[in-house]
Amino acid sequence: MGEVAGLETSLNEAARKLISLDRTKDGGYGPVDLGIPVITERQR
Repeated sequence: MGEVAGLETSLNEAARKLISLDRTKDGGYGPVDLGIPVITERQR
């Protein structure tokens, strides 16, 4: 019984982590544009 309870706890924590990651994604957090130009082969 103890092992099952531990696995359920781990599963619940993993589900919470996924929910928090989804909230972060939808909250507008992400890569920040630093304004650094991209240099391509044509520009050289």
